[in-house]
Amino acid sequence: MTPFMEILIGWALIALCAMGAVLGTHLIEDGNARRQKLNVTNLKPPIGNSSFNNTAKINVVKLKINRAFDDFDIEFRNISENFPKNSDKNAAKFNSHGVLNSGEFIQSQMDLSIATKRQSDKAYEILKRNIENILVDSFEKTSLESVSPEFNEEKTRLNNAKEKCKSFYVVLNNNPKSWEVRSLNQSNLTKNFDVTKY
Repeated sequence: MTPFMEILIGWALIALCAMGAVLGTHLIEDGNARRQKLNVTNLKPPIGNSSFNNTAKINVVKLKINRAFDDFDIEFRNISENFPKNSDKNAAKFNSHGVLNSGEFIQSQMDLSIATKRQSDKAYEILKRNIENILVDSFEKTSLESVSPEFNEEKTRLNNAKEKCKSFYVVLNNNPKSWEVRSLNQSNLTKNFDVTKY
């Protein structure tokens, strides 16, 4: 073996040690001769499997998911706050034409409730899709149920987001009924109205 080769091998062994390898030798028989064979054992786990890197990865994923929740909360708040304003604007428009006490006005309020319900549903579906995309990119999983227990808080928050939408349906459902009672002193047009069917 040339001196140059010995230097190269020496540098290679130094590099292996720097990566956490443990060097050793053992005696082997080679015909009538005996010689030492170099053992290289890597005691360090792969970088992707270390608990530190897993914790860091989970923290990054949780941050991304929480940002998705924040976006949903902002969107949902805008939808829920704009709904009564839009309902009042609708009423003012019909009132300016002198047809506030008409079936057409009540129908327009039902249509507004349906459209607003679909907006809130879309916001929730976008939230779910964003979470799915984050999980697929990070863990090749599609739901919070399929990943580690560290995401229990996010599961709860997702369920709360769905319940928030359902609670809002009550407001959407009651609004046209309330307008019918106020403008027509009856509830015939909205008695079967159920926004959850849309």
